[in-house]
Amino acid sequence: MNRIRASIITIGDELLIGQTIDTNSAWMGTHLNDAGIWVQRRVAVGDDRRAILSAIEEESAKSKVVLITGARPHGGRYHQTYAARIFRRPHGAG
Repeated sequence: MNRIRASIITIGDELLIGQTIDTNSAWMGTHLNDAGIWVQRRVAVGDDRRAILSAIEEESAKSKVVLITGARPHGGRYHQTYAARIFRRPHGAG
């Protein structure tokens, strides 16, 4: 049986400099594992457009499921726009 592969991308400068501890991906990983989904990678990137786009492109090529977490409230809408662009879906299309 092949398990579904997942990647988790965490976004935020605060995660990279140790200002905030990433508890989101730990919670996601636990629940994905319980559901039989293998988390093969977790990638952390800063609040940088190119880094975010690159991480989304790379992980979507490697995993069937890509979860994105993080981003400060003022930057979140931009990160959603980047994801929509990568997955070729209109922003807000769910």
